[in-house]
Amino acid sequence: MPELETSGAIAGLSREAAIRLMAETLPLAGYGGVRADLPGWEAPEMIHGAMKDHRPSLFCESPKPTFMDVLSPGPVTLEEVASRWQLFASAAELTGGEFHVVVPR
Repeated sequence: MPELETSGAIAGLSREAAIRLMAETLPLAGYGGVRADLPGWEAPEMIHGAMKDHRPSLFCESPKPTFMDVLSPGPVTLEEVASRWQLFASAAELTGGEFHVVVPR
């Protein structure tokens, strides 16, 4: 599976633009069943947690379940980020998948 290298491409993009770029690029890198939290795309399923539910920014079904979260530019709380990332990391572990964070510059 080729490595997906978009770090230079997502510099300075809004969260929505970064998600769109990733959603359009992932199939070119061999990822299948891409879902994106964007209008016009099939949304990733909501992941249900004990305290709060979250939807990942992107989800790919193959080659293995891959959960991705694009960190929003601007102020975010540590509690919100920790809640999201712990939930997605747990979901990835339970499905034998992976969890990745996308951080635009």
